[in-house]
Amino acid sequence: VLGREDLLLGRYAEGEGEWFLGYGEPTEVFAAYGRLLPRRLSKGPPRLWCSWYSFYNRIHEALLLEVLEEVAGLPFEVFQIDDGWQRALGDWEPNERFARGMAFLAERIREKGFRAGLWLAPFLVTPDSLLVRAHPEWILRDGDGRPIPAGFNWGKPLYALDSGNEEVLDHVAGLVRKVRAWGYDYLKLDFLYAAALPGAEGEVRYCKAMERIREEAGEAYLLFCGAPILASLGLADGLRVGPDVAPYWDNEDRSLWLSDPTGPGLRNALRTTLHRLWLRGNVQVDPDVAFFRSRFSLLSLEEMRLQEAMGEITGFKATSDPPSWLSPEERERLWAFLSRDKEVKPLGPYRFRVGEEVLDYAFLL
Repeated sequence: VLGREDLLLGRYAEGEGEWFLGYGEPTEVFAAYGRLLPRRLSKGPPRLWCSWYSFYNRIHEALLLEVLEEVAGLPFEVFQIDDGWQRALGDWEPNERFARGMAFLAERIREKGFRAGLWLAPFLVTPDSLLVRAHPEWILRDGDGRPIPAGFNWGKPLYALDSGNEEVLDHVAGLVRKVRAWGYDYLKLDFLYAAALPGAEGEVRYCKAMERIREEAGEAYLLFCGAPILASLGLADGLRVGPDVAPYWDNEDRSLWLSDPTGPGLRNALRTTLHRLWLRGNVQVDPDVAFFRSRFSLLSLEEMRLQEAMGEITGFKATSDPPSWLSPEERERLWAFLSRDKEVKPLGPYRFRVGEEVLDYAFLL
């Protein structure tokens, strides 16, 4: 299909696949490509407080209730409980630190006027989980019957549930129904690549599995993390497109000496988000949380401003900072960030006017 003289767009089908060919200015080519991809855009990402980047998995009921009281006066819409509430990966019941259960916490959250959010990794398990012991046949395995590695985290090897197994899909669907019944209507679904292993054929299974989750979740907001990007379009409301941020700029041991740009750090998260902003017509692009605190942080004020501005550019406004950790000036910045949207005007591929400020992200490339 010929467009303007400097732009060639087309689709080429061969067998079961389909190709997009484009030539011209990158912004135009990516925009044209995006118009051919699935879309699922809800009214906008909610303002969110997340427990992860302050407490990581060291959360407990009393701590979250304390923070809930702190954030009650701020214009958040979702209070999201992250990793640390479950018994184990694969065993999605509250552990001993949440004695009154997750439905109790969801009710307390709603009483404060917020939507309740919860973190899950529905296709990831560790070998010591009760689920693996009860259903070893659910583990994704290679041709020799060995579990296919799905990573290493929490000091343990990770395995994947076989998303091509109908019993696994029924189990995951039941998990989504359960947490929805507890009262959670914002679900952060993490490590979703596990449902797409081990290769090309895994993406077909992934799409089927995510369609099942989407159906069971109803109108809940689904944030996909660690997910195959194109296969998630049309199913996810929001999509984390990069690694975790962190209260530091870069981990040079990993990024410099190992040439690994995928590790946690604000620089890596910003760079990856910048290159995937073209997806904003298809899904809400999540750059991860912004930091406002100086406590327990190695970030400079300018580094924090870059992430804060990215929140304005994408519309995702989230933090993990407990208000009690903030100085009066930091709390004022957080309030302004949550309560009003600044006008955003692109000035080039990597330059933006955000309110009265011009930010240039080209140095990240």
